[in-house]
Amino acid sequence: MTTSESDTNSDLSETNRPLLDEFPEKGGDGINPRRPYSRQTLWTRIGAIVKWPLLISCYTVLILVLQHVFYLRPTSVPITTGRDVNGIVPEYTEMRTFRHEEADLYNVNHTSEAASIEVRERWRLLFPVGNGQVTVEHPEDGPYLLNPLISKSGKAGYFLSWVHQLHCLYIIMDAYDEVVQFGTDGNEAYEHQAHCFEYLRQTILCNMDSTLEGTVEEGGSGKQFFGMGDTRVCRSYQHGKAWAEKWRQNDDLTLGFDERDHRIGNGGARPGIQ
Repeated sequence: MTTSESDTNSDLSETNRPLLDEFPEKGGDGINPRRPYSRQTLWTRIGAIVKWPLLISCYTVLILVLQHVFYLRPTSVPITTGRDVNGIVPEYTEMRTFRHEEADLYNVNHTSEAASIEVRERWRLLFPVGNGQVTVEHPEDGPYLLNPLISKSGKAGYFLSWVHQLHCLYIIMDAYDEVVQFGTDGNEAYEHQAHCFEYLRQTILCNMDSTLEGTVEEGGSGKQFFGMGDTRVCRSYQHGKAWAEKWRQNDDLTLGFDERDHRIGNGGARPGIQ
């Protein structure tokens, strides 16, 4: 072997030695033992595995927090006519048929104070105890809620619209009956009545009951009644009243005004007005 060949083989041996060192000689059992992973390599692999799930979880929590802060609530509440858009008041729906026989129970005949008082008492029983002012435990969850009403006891709450509408209809009935029986006395609450007319006008146009009405004969009288006997989709009065009373702020049932202002039952006078 020449000197140059010897030098070349020596160089190759030196070059290949690091590669051979990576594969130590076989042990007694004939298996090449492997070097264990270093601690740094193990944690690097774990970090690579959990990095994306962790980032996704953090972003999800951030989005939920922003939704709560800025009221970006998901549209989970179905948009149906007359429903609470905040999703706080439950919806109870039922089929109902209007009956003409109920008219005499809630219509005054203007014949006497005694007869009018009986009708008014039936109206009173239609209202929930507490007059429809209810507590909302978490108003921050209602993105469309306005400022609350403050009751006489200082409690903050909200008024159910259907009770407000019933109150307005009662106010109009009461005022009309007083004028028919006793005439005007100069103390009529025209501003209140004007509010009620406008409020009922807007609520009627808002709900727009689309029942297709026909005529029906009731009681074998031979008379055809229009607007009665049709089957409608309604809210359950019993469930709605029970919910209002469950969350009421007081036990008031004065229908929202001082009884001393009534002329009916006071001989046409207003004891509450001097």
